[in-house]
Amino acid sequence: YLNPFALPDRPSAGEDDLWRQEVLSGRKAAFMSLAEALREDGGPFPLDRDMQVVVDRVAVSFGTGPMTLEAAVDRLADRSWVDGESPSMTGFEHEPALARAAAAAAARVYAPMVRGGTLSGMFDRESTIRLDPSSPMIVFDTSSPALNNEQLKRVFTAAVSSWIDRLLQGRDGRRRIVVDEEAWDLLSNARLVDSLQTRQRSAGHWGCATWLIVHGVNDMTHVFGEGSELRGRVEEILNQMQTKIIFRQGGSNIDMLSRLVPDLSEDERAKLHHSAELVREHCEGLL
Repeated sequence: YLNPFALPDRPSAGEDDLWRQEVLSGRKAAFMSLAEALREDGGPFPLDRDMQVVVDRVAVSFGTGPMTLEAAVDRLADRSWVDGESPSMTGFEHEPALARAAAAAAARVYAPMVRGGTLSGMFDRESTIRLDPSSPMIVFDTSSPALNNEQLKRVFTAAVSSWIDRLLQGRDGRRRIVVDEEAWDLLSNARLVDSLQTRQRSAGHWGCATWLIVHGVNDMTHVFGEGSELRGRVEEILNQMQTKIIFRQGGSNIDMLSRLVPDLSEDERAKLHHSAELVREHCEGLL
């Protein structure tokens, strides 16, 4: 098991309030990214506004104590817990029956990941894997045949990304580079894009840099709909990365590169057709 809701190490004295805020926001983000991973192909985001209110309350209820997905789903399914909390939930102050219905619906969303569900047995309990944060390299291998299932791969990506953010929030003084070798898998989850933007804004504070590795940049057209909000956000992220290492590209990839790298010169465009590698270095990320 690897628990995406595990507590980050408590940082040095004087940062307790910030740490508590990061624990809460990180756990809420993990809930959202897992729900996005569970979305049915072509379907809407599985948590409506009411369900999100209840899920947020569950995250708050654990405070900075231990928390697992299994325990969280148990609370969602516990009518007495929901009745006790509903007076302090926005929109449910006088509607306990509606709160119970929203909580039950949210529990059903996460049910495949707990207690014998088709996606259970990996991320629903306390971590049994002990990873050494001082190790010079930590690798999560997505090449396993078990991850040929696309939904399982999406859940794996969401859970591992959430765990990585918890590690970074510990602010243990180490400097880390987070490398996403199949970045389209990460960027196709809108809630993980939210988390990635938070990580980029907190890069100096958390002591990290994120490298995103993609193949032909025009693959974006197969992952994101033309003109979609998510595609616009992804293009913005890739455009803002200040170090871009661009290997040989051709065909329609060149046109897409011109959108992601607006200052790409004509000489550089020509070199991309003929040379194996072009490095455009500023200071921060990797494409």
